[in-house]
Order: sequence, then structure tokens, then C-alpha cells
Amino acid sequence: MAIPVPNQLPSLPARTVLDGSGARRIQQIAVWWLPNLLTLGITLAALTLPWRVLRPPIANVTLSDVLLAGCTVLLLFKGRLRLMMLGPYTAMWLLGLTTMLAALLFCSLYHSEFVRWPIVGFQYIFALVVVPMTFASFNSRVLHRCIIAFIVGVAISQVIGFYTMANFARTSLDSVMGVGYVTGNGRLGAMSGEPNPNGAQCAYALVMMVHAVISRRLHWGWALVMLGPIGWGLLASASFTAFTAAAMGVMCFLALSRLSNLIRFGLPVVLVFAAYFSLGGPVPAIFEKRVGDALVTGDADKAGTFVGRAALIKEAWGLANNNMLIGLGTDRYRKASAFSAPVHQLHLLVLNEGGIVALLGLWTLLGALVMTAIMILREDPLDGGAALAQVAILLLYTTALPHMYTRVWFTPMLIFLAYALAHRSESRERRRFFHGTLART
Repeated sequence: MAIPVPNQLPSLPARTVLDGSGARRIQQIAVWWLPNLLTLGITLAALTLPWRVLRPPIANVTLSDVLLAGCTVLLLFKGRLRLMMLGPYTAMWLLGLTTMLAALLFCSLYHSEFVRWPIVGFQYIFALVVVPMTFASFNSRVLHRCIIAFIVGVAISQVIGFYTMANFARTSLDSVMGVGYVTGNGRLGAMSGEPNPNGAQCAYALVMMVHAVISRRLHWGWALVMLGPIGWGLLASASFTAFTAAAMGVMCFLALSRLSNLIRFGLPVVLVFAAYFSLGGPVPAIFEKRVGDALVTGDADKAGTFVGRAALIKEAWGLANNNMLIGLGTDRYRKASAFSAPVHQLHLLVLNEGGIVALLGLWTLLGALVMTAIMILREDPLDGGAALAQVAILLLYTTALPHMYTRVWFTPMLIFLAYALAHRSESRERRRFFHGTLART
């Protein structure tokens, strides 16, 4: 008797071979290979999500984007693409996005400046419609594998960044990896390509890792191995927003999941970090300069580029008076600004470029995320607490960044929401099956 080989395509019946039926063979190949190919593709997409340097210099299309697009096409081919990406709040999410993009389009056409809208609009559609639909089409087991892959990807990104920064000249890194890989003042962008998104990836990954350990889906030993590079990468990015987001996210998750988690994990972490910093433990010099001084003195003016961003925000409030009904149009804020730069505050940027209607659309979109996380929290404090923490990180970044259509900002949070919603749905199905079995007996 032949010994079966693992993952080998099962042989076809002799009748099929003799008949020369190509259609049936193609169908069997599709049934056998497509699920495995989809799982591999979506896992690799999550793994490479933080690696934004893997893209052509003239386009904002990364390797992760290509893998996600391929998975979307395969899901469409199989008829498995799930439209209800946020469960009952999907309609609210789509209404908010449509309202924001429609208002930006109207204002762009009003000023006869249509060129930038297709680029911005289609990137938002891909990031906020196609990507979440794709992840929502998988079960919780595959999605949690994606979460672990994302954490591993962030850790690898930091390791590569540390190694190259220590062994190659910055001019060489600039020519190959881009000027944001390691900035002139020594901030680490790593494979994310810039320090700010690198810090954001570390913040998202830390919350995911703590959740995975507490839910016993990741061994604490592996977590400690990855905590080193991710934690040091967070400090080396020297982003006050990222450091605040990571601390807020982890504490928010621990407090919302269970009060005992905050006492068992949160308190020791705070004590360890307090002791480390008070005893003069080594930290990257750029972190001490851009973030540490502000934390020690409580002076926000010492936090990175706070003074410059505050000036942009003040200007944006003044410009908003004339752009409340009809905005400036997509990506036209920099032309109206005396600083020739977009305001690093998504709410004010959308208000000035798309008017109050676009801002209401943005708030509706973000509200759908908050409501989804609260819905999960009511049934599962562990998943819901982490989901709210992820959404809180995103909301913090909307106050510190211009347009956020690049996938690194929304996608980590959307992966976790997709997992939490799938886990919730599967748990409900198991409970219904269990109760139905009890009723029949």
C-alpha cells in the first residue's frame, strides 16, 4: 500500500484521467490549493506589513499591498469575500468613508483641482474597504496567525534596523533604503521607512503581544525574545506620540480586560520601567533628547517637533473659518499654508480640505470603530479590551498626522478587529451548538 505524503495533491480517479476531463482536474486543484495559498498569502501580507521600504520609489504600493490584492482576487474567485467587515457597524463605516471622500471630491472639483483626489481617494478605498473586507473573510485561527506574523515582522524590522545602523554608513543607507530609514539626527525608521510609522508599528505590536500572552496564544518566552527589539525600536524611533500610544494602549488593555491583569502585569511593568529610568539605565540618546526631557520636566515644548506642530494647528484653526462649508480640495492645504506644509492633525486637515461635511464623515468612520470595539468588549473583555486599546492608538495618531491612507496606520488595528469579530462569531456558534445539543438530550 502506498504511503501518503503530507500536503500531496490527491491522485485523481482513473476515469477522470481516461476521460481527459480538464475541468474536473482544475476544480480539484482549486479546492486543494486555494485555501492553503490564501492562508499563506494573508499571513505573508501581515508579516511584511511593517516593511514599507519594499516598494518602488515612485509609488505607494508595497509588497504587503500586492499580497493583499492577490488574496482579494482569490477570495472573489472563490466567492468568499466578506462584505460585513465591521459586523453591524459596517454600514456606518462605509457611510462615513463615502461622505468624507465625496466632500473632498466636491471641494476639489469646485476649485478645479481634481488631480490629487483619485490618488488619495483610491488609496483610502483600498486601505479602508478592500483591506478590511479581505481580513474579515478568514476565521479566527488564521487571523491570529496574522497577528503573530505582524508582531514577528515588527521585531525583524527592528533587528534589521539595528544591524544596518551599526554596520553601514548613513549615506549608504539613504541611497538604498531611503532617507527615513535612519534620519540625520539618528532616529530609527527601520523597515517602515520613517521613524513615526515605525513607532506606531511598535505600539500596535506591543498591545497585540500582551494580549496574545494573556490569552495563552503566545508563549511568554517567545514574547520576551521579541519584546527586546520591539521595545528598543520604540525608544529608537524617538517619537513622543509612539511612546505615549504604547503606554496608553497597554494600560488601557490591561485595565479593560480585567482589573486583576492591571495589578498582575501593569503594576510590575510600571515599577520596572520606573526603576530602570531612575537608576540611569541606558536609552537611545535621541530618545532622551526628543522624548525623555519632556517626560522628566513635563514640558511639552521639549517633545520632538511639538512647537512646530502647534504653530501648524493654530494656523489651521484660523484657516478653518473660511473653509467650513467649501474646503480647499484634496491635498491643497499646503498651498494655502504659510508654512507650505499640511497640518499634522487629521481632523483639522479634513475640515480645511473637505469642509464640515468631510469632517462629519471622518467622525462617523471613527465612531464605527469605537462602537465595534465596545460591542466586542461587552461579550469578551479580553478581546474587547485589546480592540479598544488598538482603536485608542489609532485615535491618538489622528491628532498627530495628516492624511492616513498609508496601510501601516489603519491595518494593524483592522487585523485585530477582524480577529476579535471572528472569534466572537465562532464563540456564539459554539454556544448555540452546545445549547442545541443539551436541548435535544
